[in-house]
Amino acid sequence: MKRFVSDTASKLDTELWFKVLQSDYYQQMYTPLFDLFCATRAAHGNPQEILDAQLKAYAMLLVFQQECTQCNTEQDIIGSTTAKRLIHILKQIIDSLAWRELGFDRKVLQVLTDHHKTGYIDDTVRADLAWAQLITERYGVTVLINDLSNLLLYGDLTFIKNGEFDFQEMKYGKATSQNKRAIRQRKKLEQLRQFLKMGVRVTEEGRDFLLQTNTTAQTYHTALAESIDQAKKSKYGHYRRILSDCLVVDTVQMKAQIVSPPLPPPFETEDYVFRFSNIGILYQPIQRVAPYGIFPFDDHTCFDLITGEISIRAAFNLRSLQKHYQQFGLTLDLYPPVTENDMKEYQSATMGEKRKLLSRLNVLVKDGPYTLPCHLAHFCPIFVEFLQEETVVEADRQQINLLKASNITEGTTGFYVGYGNERRFWR
Repeated sequence: MKRFVSDTASKLDTELWFKVLQSDYYQQMYTPLFDLFCATRAAHGNPQEILDAQLKAYAMLLVFQQECTQCNTEQDIIGSTTAKRLIHILKQIIDSLAWRELGFDRKVLQVLTDHHKTGYIDDTVRADLAWAQLITERYGVTVLINDLSNLLLYGDLTFIKNGEFDFQEMKYGKATSQNKRAIRQRKKLEQLRQFLKMGVRVTEEGRDFLLQTNTTAQTYHTALAESIDQAKKSKYGHYRRILSDCLVVDTVQMKAQIVSPPLPPPFETEDYVFRFSNIGILYQPIQRVAPYGIFPFDDHTCFDLITGEISIRAAFNLRSLQKHYQQFGLTLDLYPPVTENDMKEYQSATMGEKRKLLSRLNVLVKDGPYTLPCHLAHFCPIFVEFLQEETVVEADRQQINLLKASNITEGTTGFYVGYGNERRFWR
């Protein structure tokens, strides 16, 4: 039976995104969103400018939500999809701002996503903005409005000053500070503070650790920037680059006038290949990876990656990755091959069933009796952020060493991991 090679950017997705790129509303909003992105990048470390950018983002978000609701009522699929894309783009801009202002501290940002996600934004955010304005002006504190982000899911406001940060749950009207829900939220925030302070917590499943590895992280960012430049120069708007034995990237300028001749997909005959495109993030954002807005590229290039006007299509070979783990004295056990029947089952499944089906794609990093269970998302830093394989493998080696030091073999330990000093290569 032919084995399935997963791909998050289907032909249907690409065709729909072309229609979005060509829509009048998208074209109308492109420049205001780009200006907002540039403003958030330039505002780094300036509390008032950061607040002003968020005020603009909030106003845009309300408009996009209203547009989406109206288009859904009118059954306008292109209009609704365009509005949803604009919301995703806007939140990626604010996600980039959050990464920047929280010092690119990956492990902390991962912890902050471990909470239920905010849904539709309503006018209660206006009160949060008023408090943010007051705190910014009175104390010179950087304030992030959590509801504008995909990442900051604890509390309503995040305060940052002199490298320290804290969270605040705001209550208005009936949601007073004395009701049971508010008390539970305060308790969760206090537990979060203790975890971030101590670096370890006990859960029902085992223990969680914050781990800042001492590895010197390396990236493929220079090669990726060169690939983007080559794609822009190509008459076909396409350039393929082999970054390693594990990773091949096709860079595509989506508005190229001449269609590139089809090339065979990288690793075409391999069993364990995962394919990913940044266009997929415009359908469903990935919370626990670095957003394109902090890549060390110029403003236009970063924004084109956020919007999907430049498509980065990565092919990631897990079989080759096994060799990298062997070099560090580790074993990478892979899941059973995914077949076409498996994919048909996945496509017809409910959301709950899909989560269960995805769990079978877990892999194991092992060193004797010590085991580190990982989902494929564990490798997003390689094929989404373009960190070199050894960076992730070395971090796993250090996690295994912590399991050994604690004599933990049952695999119930969770890790939130940072790759050394990431300020060196993000912007």
